[in-house]
Amino acid sequence: MEMDDESMQNEEEVQRVTADLASGKYRKNGIVGVIDALGVSSMSLVESERFAAFNILGKLLADKLYNKSRESFELHYGVIASPKITGFQDTIVYEWEVPEKNAELVAVAAYYLSLVFTSSLSAQVLYSGAVSYGEYVYYENHILGPAFCDAYRLSNNANWGGVFITPAAKKYATEENELLVNYRIPQTTAKRKENKLGVLPCPCWPREFCNTFPGISSDPTNKEKAKAVFRECLNRFDYMSKDQRVQAKYKNTAEFFNWYVDNHDMNIPRV
Repeated sequence: MEMDDESMQNEEEVQRVTADLASGKYRKNGIVGVIDALGVSSMSLVESERFAAFNILGKLLADKLYNKSRESFELHYGVIASPKITGFQDTIVYEWEVPEKNAELVAVAAYYLSLVFTSSLSAQVLYSGAVSYGEYVYYENHILGPAFCDAYRLSNNANWGGVFITPAAKKYATEENELLVNYRIPQTTAKRKENKLGVLPCPCWPREFCNTFPGISSDPTNKEKAKAVFRECLNRFDYMSKDQRVQAKYKNTAEFFNWYVDNHDMNIPRV
């Protein structure tokens, strides 16, 4: 059967794109972060509208945070590419082409995504995410490859609301980094060894919450008040009570928050 003109054009376009990708020029090395909203399937229409609005604002916030620190980055690391922030459905993807010699910036990327996470709480959106480092392909706002798959797969395996650095990128996160703290990440059942999480670096987002959230920001070192304000914040998430899986994530998020507040300084470092 002969192909019509439109089919031939489509076939030629597929061949062109395939050859373009096969050239290797879209292969990148760098940081990939993925954060997913929890409980979206249980949201009401009003909650869905609020989430859609914040998903757009979250991408803008991540971009704004980088630009605010651009001069500091270039002073220490030289000129590097700006991160790209994209989104689909209930997910925000953070892609930052960074050479391996500067891979320690995974801590900064995780910190920035945690600020998006903290800001989302006021919009009654709870995210869970992960940050990895490695190879990936970025083509016309589409991202695939090992680093993306690592971050995406493991973020879905975490049984909480929060952000962490994956085992593949852990070696780039120095222990003395004041943006991070080591914590055993609660997870869903992992049948495969590569999906196990364990103790990993995660951003100190409870500290940011205590210094920025209304009701506690004027007195961030008041630990009991901080825990009460955070508990009240999570209780506003109406969809939490509708989904038992999300309830477990809610509980584990609160446990991490309380652990951090009880054992750490609430002063915010400079990035």
